[in-house]
Amino acid sequence: MVKKSSAILTILVVLIQGSELEAGPSERARAQGCAWSVTGRWHEAGGQPIVPGELIPLGSFVSADGSTRSPSPQHLVILMPDGQRLYLECQDEISCSRGFRLPALTGPVDDEMIATFGQVALQRRREFDASLSLRESDRLRQPPNLLRFEAVARPDQDGSINMAEAIQGLPPGSYHLVIGSASGMQEKTIRWGGSGEELRFPLRSNSLYLVQIYGTLNVERMRGSLLVVPPSEFEDLNLRLAHLKASLNIWNERSPGWPSDDFLTLYLKALKTASGAP
Repeated sequence: MVKKSSAILTILVVLIQGSELEAGPSERARAQGCAWSVTGRWHEAGGQPIVPGELIPLGSFVSADGSTRSPSPQHLVILMPDGQRLYLECQDEISCSRGFRLPALTGPVDDEMIATFGQVALQRRREFDASLSLRESDRLRQPPNLLRFEAVARPDQDGSINMAEAIQGLPPGSYHLVIGSASGMQEKTIRWGGSGEELRFPLRSNSLYLVQIYGTLNVERMRGSLLVVPPSEFEDLNLRLAHLKASLNIWNERSPGWPSDDFLTLYLKALKTASGAP
């Protein structure tokens, strides 16, 4: 972290890719950072305001509009496909105008990760655009200590999905389970005994489901995204999801605060969109 005074841009740059190898020219040309969260008005080289989900080329100069006289600091979080997490913050017009230049990649990045970042960035932008029309009461909030999961599943011969593995982190007890998708919603009260049990639901292939599990006093205890795919696609997509989870786990261990669950949820949305499913 760069030492700051009241007139210095505060920059927290977390380099969480351990390799010292440099990225090749083609990787540097194609890789971009993804603006993840934005507070205040940030710009790339004096252009239009940066919004969540916007891809920012490496080497770009970004700065904030400190003339808004915001009572709180302005910040910008940028995620990089090599695991870097950039946190930019400024306090006043002088420090905000000094800005920051996006760094180069610190390690090699394969084509799949670059493509994944592009897919997730597009979903993040769509999510942000959709949120502009939502009423405050309709926004999906995250309670404290909420358990999360993201999974790919395939239906068995009877058309059902066993959700036990996905929710194995849920403590034993009685719960109200709500499963929603674009085609509708189903609810059920369950008695969950823990790992080793089966929990089956009839779910359609090529569909992404939002799973919400409520405990006593109607408090949400777990939330997950479940992408149901045909058996022919399961092995490949499940392996890709596992690889992405492994990368995010390593990055988050080195820099706690990576939005891993939100990133994975948007990745599943991108996979569903790519399949052409409604």
